Amino acid sequence: MRTLKSYPIVPFVLFWMLIALSGCSSTTNTGSDGGSEAAVLESIPPINADAATVTPAPSGFVPGDSLPTPIVYATPTPPPIAMADGQEYRELTWEELVPPGYRPEDILAKYQDELNAFQDGDPAAMELYQQMQAEFNNAPVNTQLNQNNIKLPGFIAPLEYEGELITEFLLVPYFGACIHVPPPPVNQTVHVSLADGEGITPEESFYPVWVHGYMITEGVNTDIGEAGYRIQDAVLTPYEYPTG
Repeated sequence: MRTLKSYPIVPFVLFWMLIALSGCSSTTNTGSDGGSEAAVLESIPPINADAATVTPAPSGFVPGDSLPTPIVYATPTPPPIAMADGQEYRELTWEELVPPGYRPEDILAKYQDELNAFQDGDPAAMELYQQMQAEFNNAPVNTQLNQNNIKLPGFIAPLEYEGELITEFLLVPYFGACIHVPPPPVNQTVHVSLADGEGITPEESFYPVWVHGYMITEGVNTDIGEAGYRIQDAVLTPYEYPTG
């Protein structure tokens, strides 16, 4: 995988680590020698160990790929303001959807001793995963973003169609989430309903997009995952990769 960021990968890592521990993988998990996320990453089987067996989507992405990390400047700058459909939108990053002070890695640290004690094939591993996943699903949202016009990039997990066009979906920070790989925490998942007349074809949905719309910090349960945010009457524009 290419540019996985530290936050959204945490539950994704737990899923594959605990699948291995529960005996559902032919690859042996050797365990971790530390409590940090980096140590866990070193202890699990490679998610894409055999790249030849993974067929990329038409966009070139494989499950788990995320968008390139934006450039961070030393001098603080005001939030970028974008224009779409004649309105102004505050440009967000996925990190801003996480409230200040919340650290998802603390959940991992809390269970680290139990994770280290598991042996391959232990049926309790999946029970622990479910318990940890429930805590990730209760991740708090950033209420400061409530009732704001925002612009956010991401990948599409389709929910509803009108004819041949996708009109409702989950916006997620990495490709394949909720479909090919486990869902991100709720504060990294956005439920999007497009404005009347808007839509995207299944072929176009393999590519990242910018979503412009009015954000509400309100949870939504769907068949493929739970979202902590909603954007209604949204407008889509193609994602442009950062330069420089």
